[in-house]
Amino acid sequence: MGATQAEKRLAASIAAHESWASTEDRASRTAPARRALEDKFLEQAGGDPQRAEHLKKAHFQRLALKSAQSRRRAREATEAARAAEDEFNRRFAFIMHDIKNLASQLSLLARNAERHADNPEFRKDMIATLQNSVGKMNTLIRRLTGYARSAGEGVRAIDAERVVRA
Repeated sequence: MGATQAEKRLAASIAAHESWASTEDRASRTAPARRALEDKFLEQAGGDPQRAEHLKKAHFQRLALKSAQSRRRAREATEAARAAEDEFNRRFAFIMHDIKNLASQLSLLARNAERHADNPEFRKDMIATLQNSVGKMNTLIRRLTGYARSAGEGVRAIDAERVVRA
């Protein structure tokens, strides 16, 4: 099996760094490429050096604009991910609160049942409490199912390891 794109990029980056580390005169090494770029702009400007300079400036400003746009999109994506995480945490806190309340209610009911199981009034209240708890659990399940459906419309794979590190 061949190297992945990431491995190829990494190997090329290592080679470039090693090459630059052994270059004593960086200016003379890059002079042909700089001259070729200048010639490209000069050719586009029809031989006019002033127009060529403006073309070069426009080119580099276009690169700067693309870079700024890319950074903005990355920032917006990060902010959107944070907002989604905050919304998830807020909803999860409400769900945990509801579950804890139900667990406490059922725990109290179980403790009292040991002492008062023979009392018909207690049994009547116990049945009403159990029905109420079941209703609350079903409501919670419906809310979670509805949230999962609405949130699932934009489901996509994520790099969980990167999210955890962030």
